[in-house]
Amino acid sequence: MQTDEKWDRLRSLLREMKLAVLAYSGGVDSSVLLRAASEVLGPNLIAVTAVSETYPPTELEPARRFAASLGVRHRILATDELLRDEFSRNAPDRCYHCKQELYGKLRQIADAEGITFILDGSNIDDLRDYRPGRKAAAELSVRSPLAEGLFVQQAIQAGLAEQFVVDSAGTSDWHVGDAPDARMRRVAARRGLIYDHRSRQFRRQDLDTFDLILAMDRDNRDDLLDLARTSDQRAKIHLLREFDPDGGANASVPDPYYGGLDDFDEVYLTIERSVRGLLAALKNGRSSPPVSG
Repeated sequence: MQTDEKWDRLRSLLREMKLAVLAYSGGVDSSVLLRAASEVLGPNLIAVTAVSETYPPTELEPARRFAASLGVRHRILATDELLRDEFSRNAPDRCYHCKQELYGKLRQIADAEGITFILDGSNIDDLRDYRPGRKAAAELSVRSPLAEGLFVQQAIQAGLAEQFVVDSAGTSDWHVGDAPDARMRRVAARRGLIYDHRSRQFRRQDLDTFDLILAMDRDNRDDLLDLARTSDQRAKIHLLREFDPDGGANASVPDPYYGGLDDFDEVYLTIERSVRGLLAALKNGRSSPPVSG
């Protein structure tokens, strides 16, 4: 895709959002996104710059000036990632804990303003490299509750609902008690699926309670495998898309959080297809995916 096409695609996605909170560091990527978002969203955009002991003070004033030049509402947000032991230990995933602190506060701002979308300036290189901070963003996920709702719907239609106990959970405690993402609920409602779910965190005892544990992506699968203590528990853990005829052994369900409604539609169809394959396997007495040739 050429640069002009990418820019037009970005503006189209932003136009669909209508309202957004943008994590604005003052760096190149977030500044490019800020310019595009300011042109499309105008007063419906809030840029937020997080400052802490880890943020270089010399970068704040240029960030302020650039946001002011675009006429963007700009807030300065104090974060305290150094108070997190996980961050202070300087482990390889320290960026995850830094971003978890940031995204949690951005979510509070967005909720208070009635805004659904949170943006950041991650570029394609961020997505190719190992960036633990991306996991923090992905935990604003929409996928597991939808998989639960679709499985229950399909089991009811097949007359098999009483044979299964189904639940969904996140691997972190970040959104315990929250409802599913409003955009995914809207996409699901258009297809006749109304699901009401409040997020909970996955518990170690779930590995004993449930016969099958399905992860939406490889990162979450690896987190679940880390919790498992026995070979029997590890054998229960699979990727949902292992049951997708268009998936495969290592296929993940994409996280549509930073995309448009077309991306949510695509994720809905992917999960629906995977759940259909899962239910077919269970009807045939299998709790493991079909062996690929």
